[in-house]
Amino acid sequence: MSVSLKHLLGFRTNHFALFYELCNNHKLDKKTKKLLFQIVNELGIASPGMIFIDPSILANALSLPSMADSVSTIRDLFYTWFGGTKGTMLESSEDNLFLTK
Repeated sequence: MSVSLKHLLGFRTNHFALFYELCNNHKLDKKTKKLLFQIVNELGIASPGMIFIDPSILANALSLPSMADSVSTIRDLFYTWFGGTKGTMLESSEDNLFLTK
């Protein structure tokens, strides 16, 4: 049985290790991990784990042309992680992205 450096040190060794640990904790499949990583890269997010706590990152991802085929997945993640309900909509326009109730 091997022990990872992050467990020996008691903290995450870098932002990407934290990102992948959060992906695993949320039991995300490989395709979703890849999508989230693409989002943080395209938006220039320095700490990729922020995607799990900052709803504006997923909201801003909707405006990326490369995410056109992933809108449904992004919305599902948004509602799951940030407590969206059927009465809450994630809307986008060319000028802004916002949450409405």
